[in-house]
Amino acid sequence: FLGQRGVGKQAPADESDIEAVSRGFGAPLPDALVAFWRASNGATLDRLNAHLLGTQDVLSILDAGWNPFTELGFVPLLDDHQSNLVCVIVREPVAFRVARVPHDDGSRLLYRDFDSFLNGLLEALRGGTSAVHFFH
Repeated sequence: FLGQRGVGKQAPADESDIEAVSRGFGAPLPDALVAFWRASNGATLDRLNAHLLGTQDVLSILDAGWNPFTELGFVPLLDDHQSNLVCVIVREPVAFRVARVPHDDGSRLLYRDFDSFLNGLLEALRGGTSAVHFFH
């Protein structure tokens, strides 16, 4: 995924930050997400007008205090720059499923796992649409 045209790779995440995200949500993170952050601490997706969040982005959400994301176990993955997020759920009964969390509606399950989500992003990149339109 990270070698695709239109994906801006970042420096790898600090291991301590990955562990801090897991502790902050009180649950293990999907192995595929951890592997992604070890390769790139987030990524820019200019062609989709979106970005994949890195550990620092997620930790800043945790540092902001109580929010429904931490309580429900929704770890933000993607920001579409329109106040909509895509999150991986780290708590049962749907642990590691990926959901869209729009700013003005309820969440909706999209993918079985993080790898399926990345494959969806590749489809969006090939389709030439924005993330907000693709996930809507």
